[in-house]
Amino acid sequence: MVVGLLIDVLRKAASDCYIRHGFWKVKGDFPLPHKSQDETYHMVNKEVLSTLGKEGVIVNVGRGALINEKELVRCLVGEYIKGAGLDVFENDNASNVPEELFQLDNVVFFLHTLLYLLQSLLRRLLQILKYSFDER
Repeated sequence: MVVGLLIDVLRKAASDCYIRHGFWKVKGDFPLPHKSQDETYHMVNKEVLSTLGKEGVIVNVGRGALINEKELVRCLVGEYIKGAGLDVFENDNASNVPEELFQLDNVVFFLHTLLYLLQSLLRRLLQILKYSFDER
């Protein structure tokens, strides 16, 4: 979603027009195309990464296999792009993440578990609220 919004800002895409003209009030949410994992595999490749340029930063909070990790490492090490923020990887198994990524200062990692953290916090809050109302 982050990348999609960035692209929308840069291209002034259809979803912006959809909202500004009030269509979402009548027709509901903007219809986003859903692609299979096969269709999006290595969608962010050498061409896309090189287009970002020296000030470009790639953030992946979607599917790990969207980004060709070998190309990502090459672009980061060669300083063809500025950095990367990753919470997913091409292979779900952490032992398969390229070691070079861990050595780079221009890469930030985050666990793809924030959703579970938020769900847990919400569940705990609801338990506390229920308890406080039951005690009355």
